[in-house]
Amino acid sequence: MKKIIILMMMIASMTLAGISYSKELPAKPVQINVAPKEELMLLPGVGEKKALTIIESRSQKPILNESDLKDIKGIGEKLALQWKGSIDYSVGAVNTKK
Repeated sequence: MKKIIILMMMIASMTLAGISYSKELPAKPVQINVAPKEELMLLPGVGEKKALTIIESRSQKPILNESDLKDIKGIGEKLALQWKGSIDYSVGAVNTKK
């Protein structure tokens, strides 16, 4: 019985080790059309793969609204609703300090 419990704990720890998605919204809106991968990964539910998918999609055409956002593979109604108010859809250069 003790071996089974230890085995179950090991499996659970390995499964949970790969999960590192943020659960909180970023402090300021993410500029979805220009944000780097690391900034996109601040959005809840976005890991490296989904961030790269967003970057690939926006390179084809800008993401101008929630409808465009939901057209991206892996982003549906639930995530779009969760991110509401945390996405800046403006198209342009990243604001840089001078």
